[in-house]
Amino acid sequence: MVVLRPPRAVVSSAFALLLIGFASIVSLTSVIAAELIMVHSPICEWCDAWEDEVGVVYARTEQGDKAPLRRIDVDDLPSSAVSMDRPVTFTPTFLLLDGKQEVGRITGYPGESHFWYFLDELLKKPLHHGCSQPATKTARYNNETGKRLC
Repeated sequence: MVVLRPPRAVVSSAFALLLIGFASIVSLTSVIAAELIMVHSPICEWCDAWEDEVGVVYARTEQGDKAPLRRIDVDDLPSSAVSMDRPVTFTPTFLLLDGKQEVGRITGYPGESHFWYFLDELLKKPLHHGCSQPATKTARYNNETGKRLC
């Protein structure tokens, strides 16, 4: 009986593709550490203006890569699921979240150029990766997992 083996080049290139795919998945999960929540209302004219001017391109921008957008109706806002600094009283309100923790917000829609400026400023803030406090030199760690205790 003759046993055919695949050529080494085919095996090594398939392995390389597998590694590249895995590296891509790992890098994507580490890049997306924040989320932008748009709290809107169906009767909000400023929400409609934002959708027309920014919403149509947001997902294809650098900011959209850093903080993917999720839209939530103001009446459906789960206050217990998100740790907010203060309640949302106006629409649109844009909440930049790190995990469930609010990092910052933009209240209202000040126009396209101002929105991008304010969002860029929010994205410059350090993220806590789901912790309620920033990392310090004296942070405690879980000895089993090596993760920081928050």
